[in-house]
Amino acid sequence: MTETKYKKVWNLDNLFPGGSESPSFNNYVKQLELEITKMEEKLSLFDNLLEINQSLGIESVIKNIGDIQEKLSQANSFITCLTAQNTKDQGAVVLRGVISAMNARFESVIKKFQHIILETNEDLWIEIIETKALNEYKFILTMWREKAKMLREGGKTGFRPDDGWVPCLAAVLQFTDRKNKD
Repeated sequence: MTETKYKKVWNLDNLFPGGSESPSFNNYVKQLELEITKMEEKLSLFDNLLEINQSLGIESVIKNIGDIQEKLSQANSFITCLTAQNTKDQGAVVLRGVISAMNARFESVIKKFQHIILETNEDLWIEIIETKALNEYKFILTMWREKAKMLREGGKTGFRPDDGWVPCLAAVLQFTDRKNKD
């Protein structure tokens, strides 16, 4: 059996040319920042769920959460690779701080969404999650709502995007997208 040798330095320019100074990665980060801002604005319109027809808006929020989480994960992965490639890359350190701040903002967005679904009247909530638009997300939304209730009763508020539920949502979204394409 022959031994395969791998380069010790990756060619990250295939992903974003220019490393930590990459204009394309900088644009990626700016676009991600804009998506988080749009999500904050979208949620500010929702203060409370009062009507069943808001299920389409919830579906849009769920898809945005999944997209943003995936992009934040990709950005973190790229920065981790930059740092692994060159531990003295100060640009990567700065980018890590930028993405960490974006993660914090995203956690606030998720907490707001959690609060919205938690405060929705129980009867209306059941009607909303039974709609065609949200049927695919019924499980994850029910879990988020139940977890939010447990956290509130325990004196804690919110949950973190990396606590397992957002990645689970990303998997549901990928499955749903594939299913809809078939």
